[in-house]
Amino acid sequence: MCQVGMHPSVSSHSPILGELEDYLHEIRGRDAESRDTDDVYSQLAQKEKDLLLAAEIGKELLERNSDLSRQNERLTEEYSRKLEVLEQEKHALRRKLESLAGESDGKVGELQADLAQLRRLDKERGHQVQELREQNSRLSTELKAAHRAEEQARQQYQTLRQQLNLRRSNLDDHMSQLEGLKEEITMLTDRKADLERRITGLMDDRENLSLSLEESGDRILLLEQQRLDYELQIRQHSREA
Repeated sequence: MCQVGMHPSVSSHSPILGELEDYLHEIRGRDAESRDTDDVYSQLAQKEKDLLLAAEIGKELLERNSDLSRQNERLTEEYSRKLEVLEQEKHALRRKLESLAGESDGKVGELQADLAQLRRLDKERGHQVQELREQNSRLSTELKAAHRAEEQARQQYQTLRQQLNLRRSNLDDHMSQLEGLKEEITMLTDRKADLERRITGLMDDRENLSLSLEESGDRILLLEQQRLDYELQIRQHSREA
């Protein structure tokens, strides 16, 4: 950034000014002495010399004043140019800051919207995982009940087979019961297999949702960090302005 330089001040003392002071002091002394002398011609000659010296001193002062005026004009022009450059840079920085602030506000708004959407999705998936867990628990309970029913049916089957061996005369009745139990066992076995398939599918769904939840959490953390970074940039630009 351009800065206005400090120029050394011009000294108000010079040899010509010292000579002028000596000349004035000498004139005062001669004026005091002129009261005691009648040499008019000498006084006139001295006055002519004084006038010539005064003219030279006046000319020197005029030239000195002209130099100082030109130097003052140069300094004024240089200061004006540097001041104009500073104003232009200040205006450019202000426009840049306003642009950055607008872009940052838009970016922060987008990040906040994405973050809110991810939080909603995370909440919905959390509900889905909870529902799947509850459904899995219910299916596990049903599967255990099916196992117990199957075991009871097997026990009944074994008992009936034992009874069948003991009661050959009631073979037809026992065979009918045996077939019924076989069908029931087959039905329960099929039901158990179906429940096992459903549980396997639910476990896969739960695993996928868990992975999705982890990815959502990572993305939420990333968006939070981006939002904090943009807010930090805005504060830094505001302090620099």
